[in-house]
Amino acid sequence: MARRTIGIIVHGATGRIGSTQHLANALIPIIEEGGLALGDERLVPRLLLVGRDADRLAAVARAHKLTDWTTDIDAALADPAYAIFFDAAATQQRAAVLEQAIGAGKHVYCEKPVAPTAAQARALLRQAQTRGCKHGVVEDKLHLPGLQKLAVLTTRGDLGRIVSFRLENSHRPCRPRGVERVDRHARTSRRAGRALSRHGRGFGGDAGRSRRRHFRHHRELLGDARAAR
Repeated sequence: MARRTIGIIVHGATGRIGSTQHLANALIPIIEEGGLALGDERLVPRLLLVGRDADRLAAVARAHKLTDWTTDIDAALADPAYAIFFDAAATQQRAAVLEQAIGAGKHVYCEKPVAPTAAQARALLRQAQTRGCKHGVVEDKLHLPGLQKLAVLTTRGDLGRIVSFRLENSHRPCRPRGVERVDRHARTSRRAGRALSRHGRGFGGDAGRSRRRHFRHHRELLGDARAAR
């Protein structure tokens, strides 16, 4: 079976989402398995890790036996060997980074949300369509087994008329630089949350938008929300 290499720029490779969910749990296993079988050939990812901290990038690369990494995003985008740009870095910077990648002619795939506002997201979509770039966004939560089962139950009418529901969510705090160790004390957690927000990260901004998408996606199943507490 013939092998074909596809170059992927992984921006935000040192973050928890980038290094764990996308590298360790997805891309690296694909590489170790010899690529993806597509027809009569195997598609093998070739990764270029991009981030701001050279030491952390080098450590991530060593952990996964990778050799290509850089802190120069402009140089990465200028390299024709990499056709795809994936972004898992800070949310507040994503729109500008994606605009730059699309401008360089890269196909783009990114973590959610695409941008802080719908207007910015629509502008990126128009830019990608104009340039003829493929584009995609991580939407894993919408296809979780629980939500799919809920769709079946409500469509069949097994639950009757839904008058209320409760959505519970958990989040593991992470510690940004310059903030003392995050523990169970609310005061420390709030301080960590504010620090994360200043860097364009945090549960409220990212996961909050994710939950709103869940509501919109299943509004026909659960009905319009009239009140929340």
